[in-house]
Amino acid sequence: MTVRSRDDDGNVIIWNDEHKRYEYPDGTPHINGKEICERCGKPRLDINGVVDCDFCLQGLSSCDFIDYACCGHGDDSLAYISLKDGRRFVLE
Repeated sequence: MTVRSRDDDGNVIIWNDEHKRYEYPDGTPHINGKEICERCGKPRLDINGVVDCDFCLQGLSSCDFIDYACCGHGDDSLAYISLKDGRRFVLE
């Protein structure tokens, strides 16, 4: 039996018994309305004034010189750190 529910925004979520978690119909995991990081498997969080921070990069949220950072969510070519002075570094 598939259990259907809705997230806080009214989007349909479905219980996936194989993965033992709620997912959106396209298979994207749902944990308390937050997207799940493919790299660390944990939900994004709001911390130190940063909204939707990647869990595995949360330590960077307290750095005064970092504007944005992303782990790439399983795709290393998408990982980067953007500094407040405008420089951007792609991680490898």
